Amino acid sequence: MIRALTLLLTASLPTLLAQSPLPPCESALCRLQASGSLPSLRWPDFNDFQTRIQDFYQPTGYALAWIRDGAVTPQAKAAIETLQEADAKGLNPEDYDGSRWAGRVSGLGAANQPPTESAAAEFDLALTVSVMRYISDLHFGRANPGLFHTRFGVADEQLDLPAFLRQRLLQANDVKAALEEIEPPYQGYRRTERALQQYIAMARDDPGALLPVTKKPIEPNGSYAAAAQLASRLRQLGDLPRDGSMPLDSSTYAGPLVEAVKRFQARHGLDADGRLGKATVEQLNTPLSDRVRQLQFSLERWRWVPHSFP
Repeated sequence: MIRALTLLLTASLPTLLAQSPLPPCESALCRLQASGSLPSLRWPDFNDFQTRIQDFYQPTGYALAWIRDGAVTPQAKAAIETLQEADAKGLNPEDYDGSRWAGRVSGLGAANQPPTESAAAEFDLALTVSVMRYISDLHFGRANPGLFHTRFGVADEQLDLPAFLRQRLLQANDVKAALEEIEPPYQGYRRTERALQQYIAMARDDPGALLPVTKKPIEPNGSYAAAAQLASRLRQLGDLPRDGSMPLDSSTYAGPLVEAVKRFQARHGLDADGRLGKATVEQLNTPLSDRVRQLQFSLERWRWVPHSFP
């Protein structure tokens, strides 16, 4: 009978332990983290990061990570600046509350008046959630590549987010440099990143004027009424040197203009024959905002590539 009772208690022990309540949260930060949602965030639900956020705060007893002596730390300010500039990485700053940080920082109060516990906790958790989301998107990509290609899987790529924040960011002298280390280690990725930044700048000043499409392709040394507009477009894109000489007749399609079109054609996968046909003009007329989007997608695909191979 004693043996039977012992077996019964032993079998019930896991259930009893599972039903035992966890120690109650004693701080505002702990309670906010336990809720799994923060209404002030653009995307309030952070259940997908909740365990990692708990692992980040628990070892320090839920001490504030981004506020020290009542003031926002230099590392927090650098992290916020990085989130606000996420478009340079092909990401959307608003996914990390880019436009909301100025108000949050000012809302913490004056330097001689420390923020309330609830305000400090909300700020700290919001920044931790946003930074973790940013790091995950920067390292792995926004989408799960396994949804599109079964041979891709992120399970083999490990990144300990709580440890990375504690060990690499909270005391970092250069937060941006630390974050760049988790990006894909490929020159092609860096070239795409630089191209994106160039096209973002060009898209801001893009007049949107379209080159006319002719019924027949314009041959080198032919006449094209929009030759001056074509030259302006090619200079903007970098295919025609800004100091390059042009034909005296502004409607003549010849010389450096033809060579610039050949460079443009080669870069866009067209036959580099210098003929100004329909396909070439369509590529020249593609809005620069579309090119920005293409480069953003290219950076996303680079992030799906494993960072190391056997």
